[in-house]
Amino acid sequence: MFFRLKQLEADGSNSYSPVRMLDFTAQQAAISIAPNPVQYLLEISSVSGRHKIVLSNTLDRSCLP
Repeated sequence: MFFRLKQLEADGSNSYSPVRMLDFTAQQAAISIAPNPVQYLLEISSVSGRHKIVLSNTLDRSCLP
């Protein structure tokens, strides 16, 4: 699975990280994302507390209502 981060600055500007690959070969991942590829339902779970997750498409439009 590949991802990139969007960083929002206090002045309203933003920037993107380089595209990175998630490595799921570790014994236990901190965040679980399934299924891959996603068709209709994406399940994200974490073992380490609460996280804010924003999903967007390649046009930077929100994928959530």
